[in-house]
Parts: sequence; C-alpha cells; structure tokens
Amino acid sequence: MFHLLALVGLVGCVDSERAIVPEGGGQTFEDGTPELQCDGVQSTTVGLTEQSVAGFDAEELLDLVAGAHVVSPIWEVDSDADLTLTVTHVDGVIAWEDVGPPLSDGADCRSWMRVEVSLSLASSDGLLDETWETGPHLQAFELGEVVLGPASKPMFQGGQRENGALNGSLTYADLGLASPDDLYLRALLTFVDGNSHGALVGEVYEWGEEPRVVDRVTVGTW
Repeated sequence: MFHLLALVGLVGCVDSERAIVPEGGGQTFEDGTPELQCDGVQSTTVGLTEQSVAGFDAEELLDLVAGAHVVSPIWEVDSDADLTLTVTHVDGVIAWEDVGPPLSDGADCRSWMRVEVSLSLASSDGLLDETWETGPHLQAFELGEVVLGPASKPMFQGGQRENGALNGSLTYADLGLASPDDLYLRALLTFVDGNSHGALVGEVYEWGEEPRVVDRVTVGTW
C-alpha cells in the first residue's frame, strides 16, 4: 500500500495542493516543481525531558500540543459541526533530526524534533470518527511551530468502503466525486503557538509504476 508523503505546512496556513518530504533531507512536490534538496539528516535519539539544541524538550512539546483541540471548520460538505482533534503520545523514538545545509535554493533545511503520536478526529455530527494509530508524528522546528504528519488512511478502495475506515457517513457524493478506484482521507495539521490550523483533504489515486493523484477535494479547513 502506498504511504502518502509527510506534510509540512507554513505557519498559520496549510497548502493542501502539495505534499512535501522534509525527513529525507529534501522536498518533493506533486505538481512537478523541481525537488529541493538538503545535505542529509543526522538523527539522534533523545529522552523525554532531554533538552534539544533548539532549547526545548519533548515533554514541553507534548504539554503544548497533546490533548484535545476543538475547532470549527469551514466545511465543503453538508455540515456545521465542530471537530475535535486529539493528539496522544505513543511509544516510539524521540529524536532530534539535524538537517544538513541546503543543496538547492529555496530548500527548507531547518532541523527539528520528532515525537511519535496518534491522531483522532471526531465531528460532533458523527460525519467523521477516525483514528490514525501509527504513522503520525510531531515535527517541531520550535515550540511555536509544529507540524503533524503523515496522517492518511484509505476511505474507499476499488469503490468499496475500506473495512474499519471512515466510521461516519461521508460518501463520494458528499465530496462531489465520481466513484473511482481508491480514495484516501488526509489530515494536514500545523500547531502555531499550540493552536491548530489545518485541512481535511480527499485524494483519489491511480495506481501504476508510480501512484499519482488524479483528483483532490477539500473536505474542511480551519
């Protein structure tokens, strides 16, 4: 199964049109923009209360970001519900990712702290009730700028509802899409000074030698 790319959002906003890969030392854009490269990444495991070179530790980060965040999205589907995002620390490596200098102009080569988490999204009208148990992690450049990614899961595969995915009642019709092969739900989240900004995006994939997005729709933004 194809794993969606990790996500980076700008402070205060989310770009739902492109998927970016900071962990591997570069950035790859779906729209054909040239790849932006950094000169490697050196990963160092740190303890929960061990201060990073950026001056904060994972415990401080979790105190700021973990827990429930209630937001009122601007929905593109028929809903006016609030959305509760719950970020929970899970067992896993806590690491400081020391990113090398840029090899191309415009590459974002800031170093960051990685903390493994789970993510739950639940809307007050029952439209969404989803949990990402594995995969999501906090990517903290500083305490005031944190990205969560990747958070993606199949909603429908081969036109059929994926077993265990999407416990609510969201359908292709709700998203204004035809009934193609595979539809994934992707959550793009940033935390700016502890406040969540984000988007829920539905992406339809076509499978071949390289998976590619053939249709995309925004479900809601906040």
